[in-house]
Amino acid sequence: MNKYAITLIVVLLFGSANAADLSRYTASKLQQAQKYESSGDLQSAINVLRSVEIPREYDAAYVHQSLGVYYWKAGELAQSIQHLTLTVNYDVLSDQQQRSTRQMLASLLFNQQQYQEALEQYYVLVRAKATKSSTAQLWLNIAKAHYQLKQWNEVITASPSSLDAGSAKPIDPLSMKLAALVEKKEWQRASRVLKRLLVLEPNNDIWWRQLVNIELRAGNTKQALDALTLADKQIELTVQERRLLASLYAHNGAPERAAAALEQIEYADPELELIIEQAKYWQTAKELETAEQLWRKAARIDGQYYWQYVLVLTYQDKWQQALQFIDKVRNPTTETALLKVQILYSLDKVEQALSVAKATMENRPDVQLENWIAFLEKVKLARESSPVKIK
Repeated sequence: MNKYAITLIVVLLFGSANAADLSRYTASKLQQAQKYESSGDLQSAINVLRSVEIPREYDAAYVHQSLGVYYWKAGELAQSIQHLTLTVNYDVLSDQQQRSTRQMLASLLFNQQQYQEALEQYYVLVRAKATKSSTAQLWLNIAKAHYQLKQWNEVITASPSSLDAGSAKPIDPLSMKLAALVEKKEWQRASRVLKRLLVLEPNNDIWWRQLVNIELRAGNTKQALDALTLADKQIELTVQERRLLASLYAHNGAPERAAAALEQIEYADPELELIIEQAKYWQTAKELETAEQLWRKAARIDGQYYWQYVLVLTYQDKWQQALQFIDKVRNPTTETALLKVQILYSLDKVEQALSVAKATMENRPDVQLENWIAFLEKVKLARESSPVKIK
């Protein structure tokens, strides 16, 4: 509770005394203390009350209540808490005074991070008769205190009680419950709470991002995709989130939508990683012409991607273009040689294919190369012995 709210409670405390119930001696001392307090002399007001001899419990309760307020005004919160505690323990004041005193005490305890002690007072307050709005705020304070103590089950219980009491700001108890569920890793329940929060605040980017994250943690990639797709209509996604959206589309069997999602990312200069991601998605979607263009763009930026570019050309039977670029593949391997042999054979260059296969076999023996050599030699022999070329 903030200082303004405590001040209101102080007004209630000072305005609800029944002078007729006080002894004349105590009443005169209280009036003397109030005069000092009104003139700004808090220390004299405190000294007057500290010197009072109090035989009756009601007088004692009221004096300790006044001391609690004066110490609070003086910034001596430990002393304030001590005297307010004595007041509520006497339990002789009117219901309204008792409640106001306890509420101030609970707030001071909470603000001093004495959460367990604050909870003891809050639970007494919620069991007493109170207005619906007051009860809602008390349950929210209880949830906050349990949260500070990392008592997650109690937070989850207290938060709905605040809602049931008609919390003026349902966002607060819902967000408290969400925090506790996340701490407990109860992703399904947390997801349901987030959806309630998004009904209240559909443009809140924090809730959208948390919902996506929670669905991912729960392993619900389809639900994460649905959440991020909806978020895209409500908030502005970051570059990383668009990439995540693309990844989720691909994971859920929609590579063309994955590629389209990446196309919405705007860069001043082409980014190699983005080009590669798009190329992969288009290739998975069997959009080979588009994939070819992107792999060529990637290869021009970084020569290591000539391998992917040549592969996608062969998938389209573009053998002549593939032959043109196969030698640009960096760090050629046996697999590179095998592909070149295939390309040459497809272009009816049997002699060249055989030559490449044999040259590679000398340096890197391989069963597939050996099979190719045997096959190509048969084709060559057949052609030499026949007037009709055999491919």
